[in-house]
Amino acid sequence: MNKRLVRPTLVWLIILVILPLPLLWLLNAGLTDSFHNLLIYDLGLLAYTYWLTIVYLSTRPKWLERWLGLPKMYLVHGLLGVCALALALLHSQLSFSMQRWVVLTGWLALYLAIGGVFYAAFFLSGWLVDYSPRAAKLKKRLQRPFNHRVSLWLHRLNFVAIALIWFHVHLIPRLY
Repeated sequence: MNKRLVRPTLVWLIILVILPLPLLWLLNAGLTDSFHNLLIYDLGLLAYTYWLTIVYLSTRPKWLERWLGLPKMYLVHGLLGVCALALALLHSQLSFSMQRWVVLTGWLALYLAIGGVFYAAFFLSGWLVDYSPRAAKLKKRLQRPFNHRVSLWLHRLNFVAIALIWFHVHLIPRLY
């Protein structure tokens, strides 16, 4: 088999299935609820696990960079962010809570994640500006106020979103 196909496939398998598996097993084995509610919780747990993986990938581990290559690692980083956002959106639309702080921390984290993904797709990648001349012109105009340093600090708001998710989970009375 070609190592150009095996290595990325192996990385995706590990990230999408193996990394979240212990947390999924612990939650589903330790919490008694309906299948529908457990599935909703699992969606949120998958999104959280993927965000933690994204943070690890953003540190650019040298062993993974050598093994996979930097462009493919950035692709995994970006696509995993979009996947985590989609799962978080599903989780937020399907779940229900009566506790005000649980809802507030969840929504704040979701809004930060939405803003971060759209900001990164516009300023930090070529996903939009490479295919739209208007978007490229707008990005060129906005590059001075949103320089690379500001972009990195705004991108680091993901740490705030992850902390809010942590509080979101630990504020749920059944889980703490």
